[in-house]
Amino acid sequence: MLEHTVDPTTDPARVVVLGSEGFVGSHLAERLRGDAVPILTMDTDSIGTGSAAAAALADSLHTDDAVVLAARRPLTSSRDVSGLMANLQIAETVCTALAARPVAHIVYLSGESVYPLDEPHINESSCAAPRDLAGILHKTREVMLEATVRVPLAILRLANVYGADAGDDAYGPTRLLAGAVGQRTIRISGAGEEMRDHVLIDDACELISEVLRHRSRGLANIATGHSIDFATLAQKVAALQGRSVEIQQMPRAAPITHRHFDITVLFKAFPRFAFTPLDQGLGKVHQAMTESRS
Repeated sequence: MLEHTVDPTTDPARVVVLGSEGFVGSHLAERLRGDAVPILTMDTDSIGTGSAAAAALADSLHTDDAVVLAARRPLTSSRDVSGLMANLQIAETVCTALAARPVAHIVYLSGESVYPLDEPHINESSCAAPRDLAGILHKTREVMLEATVRVPLAILRLANVYGADAGDDAYGPTRLLAGAVGQRTIRISGAGEEMRDHVLIDDACELISEVLRHRSRGLANIATGHSIDFATLAQKVAALQGRSVEIQQMPRAAPITHRHFDITVLFKAFPRFAFTPLDQGLGKVHQAMTESRS
């Protein structure tokens, strides 16, 4: 459940975006600047680890700040334990700094990977029992923050967020669009049976901004509530390209799993918010990718 501690809304005195070089962090910083919200940005490398880094971060914080933790180093593989530990050390630095210098509000950008893949129907009451390192990373960070802070904490578990500059590491719209625009080839796993939920970066940033303006606390999944299979998604992307695009079915590396989100909590918290329809979002990202190549 997500509870607003400020209603009607008010802009934060300042937002500190930790991980401002990342996809979501950079777009959030841009959104806040556009809304004339004062911000302080720090990239992941600037946060550092150890007691000196925690003290330096604490010195940069104000008691009326809102802090968004988006800093995360990518895990290179499903066995990248050293990457997991590096990310937890970043979280340790942040938690130590927040304990020394309490702020007004904290938002952690977590992920849907905290839910096991064999659980197809997800809401905020679903068991967060991750079975891979990405999910373990997010869940552990959530627990670390919950154990450390005594101010309003919002944990936002994001579904796949797509956008023109998201990179194509994740299996989702960005990868499929990049293949269509760059190589006129879209590769899907098996016959593309998996159903997933995809969120446009603009929508994700708008919701995070609303959480900040409400100084919300609690838990919410950031998902549209509408899942689509990858075969249909590939056809939509191919149609956008308007030229011959090959859809290749690649050998399946994992069993077929599905993801469906019940977003009642989200819509109760933000009843006037409406997600960008998938076709419209895909068109926007496709146009941006096409223009960047011209």
